[in-house]
Amino acid sequence: MILLGDINISSDSLVDIVRKEDIVNTKSNNVVSFNYDMSLMKYCNENNVSYAVKVTNINELIYSNLLNAKYILVEKDLSCKAQKIADDYMYDSKVIVKINSTNELEWVVSNTIDGAILI
Repeated sequence: MILLGDINISSDSLVDIVRKEDIVNTKSNNVVSFNYDMSLMKYCNENNVSYAVKVTNINELIYSNLLNAKYILVEKDLSCKAQKIADDYMYDSKVIVKINSTNELEWVVSNTIDGAILI
């Protein structure tokens, strides 16, 4: 299981961006993070930039994986459906559900979601 944003463990650092020019201000070992944006995803994919994308529906999930997102960030209500699709189609992208506290980790594990991010 992947756990992002927990101060007790080391993990990838996600840096929020809005446009491709913001990538210049990030460290090479950071993973850029942004709301679903086809042009940003294409740019990151073409330039080998690791990225996490926040999706709100299944179509966005599909395109995010096809464009090699490292992480696909979803809300809880979409997470189980997204994880089933990712498992059935053997996605390389990891489905990451947003949680508010580590008390929700049991729910994440019991639903076999790839990982969680503390927000």
